[in-house]
Amino acid sequence: MSVTSPQTSVLFTPDSPPMPPLQSGDRLSRDEFEQRYHLAPKHIKAELVEWIVYIMVPPVSGQLAQAADRA
Repeated sequence: MSVTSPQTSVLFTPDSPPMPPLQSGDRLSRDEFEQRYHLAPKHIKAELVEWIVYIMVPPVSGQLAQAADRA
């Protein structure tokens, strides 16, 4: 049995290996990046620039930011 993801046209089969998660520094084709990006949690924001993956880090706010400034 195969399943098509509603977000992409990626075809999943029970015997296909699981897709590894996106990581900063990965070198991927556009197709592979898009497949992994659509499978990633919604809070993950990433870009592919010249075949290199860049994961966005959310800004630090509140007391953590103040503590980091003092360090």
